[in-house]
Amino acid sequence: MGELKKSVSVQEQRAFLKICTLLNYSIGLSGNLLQKAVGKNALKKSAVINWMKSFKEGRTNTEDALRLGRPRSPSKQERQERIQEVLRCFSRVSINNISAQLNIPFASVERILRDDLCLVSKLGEYGPHSLSPSQKEKRVDIAHMNLSWLSHRKDDLRRFICLDESWFEFFTPLQRHQARSWVGSGTSAEPIPRAELHERKVLLIVGIDVHGVAFWKTYKENITMTAERYKSFLEEYIPKWAIHRNIKASVLLHDNARHHKAYVVQELIEDRSWIELPHPPYSPNMNPCDFNRFVFRH
Repeated sequence: MGELKKSVSVQEQRAFLKICTLLNYSIGLSGNLLQKAVGKNALKKSAVINWMKSFKEGRTNTEDALRLGRPRSPSKQERQERIQEVLRCFSRVSINNISAQLNIPFASVERILRDDLCLVSKLGEYGPHSLSPSQKEKRVDIAHMNLSWLSHRKDDLRRFICLDESWFEFFTPLQRHQARSWVGSGTSAEPIPRAELHERKVLLIVGIDVHGVAFWKTYKENITMTAERYKSFLEEYIPKWAIHRNIKASVLLHDNARHHKAYVVQELIEDRSWIELPHPPYSPNMNPCDFNRFVFRH
């Protein structure tokens, strides 16, 4: 019986008092019956009086009333989980926005991000393109195919020549932090002329092999690369490079630009018995020319 008495909850005692009210029992009788049934776990006399008075006034439920007061502050773990949820939805969000969205103090958000979650805010680099699932799959397939081809011809790496072209400025203007000079306290620094609105640029085409830059060529201003120019460049430089490196069959790697895949260029590659490796779309890190230039610029 002792375990049964202990199992009687507060809600059940309140329900008993509700029945006593319906039976028109007095408060003293109801309290005595409750004390006799439950023992030391029974509600206090003041609680019995308040509950029976509330039932007589029309109250029907036995649950605690909602208490007004200071709302409960979320725990540290809850704050961490809420901040992580925001970052999962969108990682490029400022501390101010997180603080305003979650109603958490700025200093707390900063401390959780830095100390608890061990996160740092880093400036993202612009990538050349966002690959689709099919392009990613094609990228992996081509990489496996090229590696498989090379694994059977380990000595052929010296036959590779990587090609690409890009625009470069005649003169790169100084950055703000580079414009400082050491002068006397009463002397003005040497003035730096402002950069032109439209900088002069030239077209540079370069070939890279296992030894580094093998050859390169610049074109005059306002000259764009066409299939005929690219064909002429290959006809001029690839044979010279092959003779210098003592190579019989050159292996070309360039991207999928229109002038690279033009009929006249493909016809030249076939006539000269050169090998052209496939290049996955929008994959600059799979061509040394693209990769080095991309890292340098960004």
